[in-house]
Amino acid sequence: MVFDVKSRPVGLPVQDDNGVAWIYEGDALKPMSEEMRRRIYNETGIDFSASICIDAKVDDLDETAIEKFRSNWVEKSGKNQLRTLSKEQLLLDCGAITDAGVTYAALILFGRQQALVKHLPQAEIVFEYRSSEASGPANQREEFKEGFFSCYDRIWELINLRNDRQHYQEGFFVFDIPTFNERVVRETILNAVSHRNYQLGGSVFVRQYRDRLVVENPGGFPLGITVDNIMDRQSPRNRRIAEMLSLCGMVERSGQGMNLMYELSVQEAKPLPDFTGTDDYFVSVTLGGLILDKKMLSVINHIGSERMEALSTDDFLAIDALYHEKPLTDKMRARFKYLASLGIVEHTGRKKICTRQRIIRCCWQIRGSYTCRWAG
Repeated sequence: MVFDVKSRPVGLPVQDDNGVAWIYEGDALKPMSEEMRRRIYNETGIDFSASICIDAKVDDLDETAIEKFRSNWVEKSGKNQLRTLSKEQLLLDCGAITDAGVTYAALILFGRQQALVKHLPQAEIVFEYRSSEASGPANQREEFKEGFFSCYDRIWELINLRNDRQHYQEGFFVFDIPTFNERVVRETILNAVSHRNYQLGGSVFVRQYRDRLVVENPGGFPLGITVDNIMDRQSPRNRRIAEMLSLCGMVERSGQGMNLMYELSVQEAKPLPDFTGTDDYFVSVTLGGLILDKKMLSVINHIGSERMEALSTDDFLAIDALYHEKPLTDKMRARFKYLASLGIVEHTGRKKICTRQRIIRCCWQIRGSYTCRWAG
């Protein structure tokens, strides 16, 4: 006898009359775990941030946070008529509230402390500063249980309090480079707020050390996103939050924030964002703050701002890999001819590396440096 059993619907576990979804584990039939159910529900891409918090009211939203959002929206759009809108109409126009009520996105971005503690206590950001690797209490800790627009400037102020300057000299000129680039830090925190899973109980953590910043958020990468394709694909877990942040110019809907993080890291000769420690339950991003090689800064300075404006993220990554003698991907190698046309890299010839198999590779280097790589 042959049984044809259809697959379950996307985003929906099949349950019996008692609401139990069964799975096979080896030869045993067991109830499906809550974690597996959550992963299945997430397949549909339901936007939790756009759903309505039934008990929340407009009065649960902080007016100061709303006015910050209004000001940023006016500046981004140039629409001065937004200044004359009532609070309720402004929130309706941006999607923070609907005729059905207040969305979770509105609470996450504008919620008062009492409202967030009551309706969504996991939507908090915890800042910690640690002067050493020793375990135990942090040297400083602040918990932000309020809307993001009420606290994001304060989070940067805390980081900037211990933001040492690193000196780099080019000829007679001395440049100061901060350990933590404000744009990179803000993009990282915005990503954590925009893409975390608010149905999980954890908090967003921002941990500052002397030489690095670690940002962790619950939920793992959205479906279809990996470390390898994170700059090429966009899949916002909380679309309503992303839309509202885009309206006021804090994030780009095109997903260019992550690209910018990589580009600025290369321009400041710092380590690329590191996702070590990321798994199905948490995303962890480490921003290295120390300059790897001051000679690399000289290379970047010689490229000049005009030529850098013509470079893509892939170009920056190719320059970084070539200089630091990292493995070169096909995508990086494909950029060398364009970089050569700008006078940034140069072809230094060909070299046979295996007589028996007659393998010949092109040799490239950054113009003006002694670093040389075989590019295939």
